[in-house]
Amino acid sequence: MLPNARMFRLFHIALLGVIIALGTLGVSRLSYNVEILDLLPRGMAGVEGTKWFQKVYDRPDQLIVTVRAATDAEADEAVNAFAEALAKQPDLAKRVHFQPSWEAHPQDMLKMVAFAWLNAPPDKVQALEQSLAPDLIAQTLKARVARLGSSLDPLTVAIESNDVLGLTSAMRSGMDAEAMQSMGGGGYANEDGTLRVLYIDAPKPMSGYRDAAAWLAQLKTVRNKAIKPDVVVRYTGNPAFQAEIGTGMENDMSQSISGITFIVGFLFWLLHRRIKPLFLILASMLSTGLITLGLAGLMFGSLNVMSMGFAAILMGMIEDFGVLGLNEAMNRPGESFRQIHHRVFPSIWWSAITSAAVFGALGLSTLPGIAQMGVLTGLGILVGAGVMLYGFLPLAMKFCASDTHAPVIDTARPSRWPGVIIAVLALICTATLVTRGLPPVANGSSVLRPKHCESFEALMDFDKAMKPDGDRVVWLPIVVRQSKESALTNSLQQASDVLSRARSSQAILNHYLPTAFAPNPAHQQASLPRLLALARDRARMFKAAEDAGFNERGLGLAKGVFDLWEQWGAAGTSTTRWPDLVKLDDSLGRQLHRSGSDFIACGFMRLPKGLAAFQSSVIEELQAIDGVHVSGWDYLTSQLKSVMAREVQRVLLPALTVLLVLFFFVFKTWRERCFAIGSLAFSGLILLGGMSLLGMEWNFVNIATIPLCLGLGLDFNIHILYSLRHTEQTGENDPGVGRALAYCGLSTGLAFGALAMSDNVGLSTFGVCAMIGVLATLFVAAFAVPWAWRTLR
Repeated sequence: MLPNARMFRLFHIALLGVIIALGTLGVSRLSYNVEILDLLPRGMAGVEGTKWFQKVYDRPDQLIVTVRAATDAEADEAVNAFAEALAKQPDLAKRVHFQPSWEAHPQDMLKMVAFAWLNAPPDKVQALEQSLAPDLIAQTLKARVARLGSSLDPLTVAIESNDVLGLTSAMRSGMDAEAMQSMGGGGYANEDGTLRVLYIDAPKPMSGYRDAAAWLAQLKTVRNKAIKPDVVVRYTGNPAFQAEIGTGMENDMSQSISGITFIVGFLFWLLHRRIKPLFLILASMLSTGLITLGLAGLMFGSLNVMSMGFAAILMGMIEDFGVLGLNEAMNRPGESFRQIHHRVFPSIWWSAITSAAVFGALGLSTLPGIAQMGVLTGLGILVGAGVMLYGFLPLAMKFCASDTHAPVIDTARPSRWPGVIIAVLALICTATLVTRGLPPVANGSSVLRPKHCESFEALMDFDKAMKPDGDRVVWLPIVVRQSKESALTNSLQQASDVLSRARSSQAILNHYLPTAFAPNPAHQQASLPRLLALARDRARMFKAAEDAGFNERGLGLAKGVFDLWEQWGAAGTSTTRWPDLVKLDDSLGRQLHRSGSDFIACGFMRLPKGLAAFQSSVIEELQAIDGVHVSGWDYLTSQLKSVMAREVQRVLLPALTVLLVLFFFVFKTWRERCFAIGSLAFSGLILLGGMSLLGMEWNFVNIATIPLCLGLGLDFNIHILYSLRHTEQTGENDPGVGRALAYCGLSTGLAFGALAMSDNVGLSTFGVCAMIGVLATLFVAAFAVPWAWRTLR
């Protein structure tokens, strides 16, 4: 019988109550964040601008559907069939559009043209007056005819054939044909028409990836009925990303936890051949995971795609606390729980504290996913040590009282084979690093994405088809955000001046900013009387156009614009007008946005071929302007190298400092300290050699392998050196410690191997690196250190 059995019974009942209460409360508040941008540092240049650009320009609840067929006619038929099928089900789509705004909503385009002139500088309005004056209008119309006859750009011909008086020049100022294609109308078909694009707005805001996945499944059902099977339909945009990444996270979690549970259970069975303690240790691990998830819900509220990896790390680390305690109890069957606790407490808690401190250092990371993973793993290790020591161990001692073995006297001479293996392994790793070099550092953003992401592949196919220069040039979105209209106008004008100078010096290919639509009260008050006078003189101008050979269709745009100017003139200039762009379906309707106190404008610039984002000096000038943000994944990717350098300083240096301090508290003699340092160094050599042999790269996710292996290496060395010290002092050799460490190391390493199967690139590379590092640490601590300790006695 165990002493204080009543106390332990009460403790277990209280522990069960805490698990249920904390787990239920925390998990009920827990959600999954699948936003990729939230994995990047919040203060990183380009992150804030990219978030606003995605919110305003990309429209988070809009799905992009690409339809590719063998011919232009088949693609057109498929797009119309899909759109008509969705029109019959308004509960599936709030709005569907697949053609430019000037074709789908000509009245809204009239408002844009009219507003562009209302908001234009007075000198530009004066130039319009002069070109339409009685003595110059015939010359203006003649030049228009010549331009239409010589233009080879279908977009220009389509617009100007309906714009006899040249009124669209105000909104197209500074834009060439490629700029017009990118900002409105070019995103609906490729050059040969075999690829068409639909933009589908969700019937309601998506509350999470499950809603997005359900909506996407319904749309695919409609597609299967409306479009022929030989037509290729692909889905991208924020809802598609949410659905794919979110469901992938769920699958990764279920598969990794199931795999870890099986590995831990199978290895435990091989070690102990007992069912009851197996169920106890699995229950203890699951209880620890539930408590930690509850803490995550209370502390963070949500977990992102990277921080979900804490479960695999935690489950692989806490089991060794229970196994080592049980092994000690089985070696000493006549001792009570209090005596066993006294023996194992120092090594288990020193191991838990050092490992938690190393993972806690990850909380200093500027990467939210890594920081969350480190904090949760550190908390989980401390919780797991308590659960294993005070929950699992007394119950396991009760059920395994008959399965014991006594320690043996250490009389064996050390074998030479471990030394040969160590020498061969060191030679192979050193030769690999000399011939292949150290693992390089990756700066790309692909580490944030799934390995096989259909929505991302669809987006790349869409970009390649729509962008005139494909991947040969860099398109950088520009976001201007201010709290006042006047400040927005000023920042836009400053950015426009910088980009105009850069374009003149060929530092950029072209650019577009919606300066023509940013409300300017002074311009509107000065321009409206002149525009009203032009509108009232329409009869003369229309007569001149008819004499020049233009029909009534070519005057339709001018009539609509003149009508709006007369309406605005009757209303007066007491209030500043804001352009009514919201109704426009395509990118023309996303140039300006206002929400509460936020006034946002979106534009872009194109860098010359072969010039990367980090090589452009224009970006620094733009970022120096108040409220201006350069954004986009091309720009973010260029910042990742500096992020890696900062992470080394913020995470690895504190972790090493903590380890060095703990070295002097944990290990009593310089001999033990030297063995521990040598063990960590040799483990690092194996890790680097393995990564180099496999052709792997460091990234800002798998860099967390370094503090992980340092913590585990110290953990294993604490247990093995404490055992070796005890053997040296008493002459009793306990082979169970080596078996227990082998079990713990194998289960932990294989648990990370389960992470390697993750569909997320970052988690997968982290799992492979961690598996190599953990198995290397196990080999060195459990086999190399004991051999060296006895050989160098």
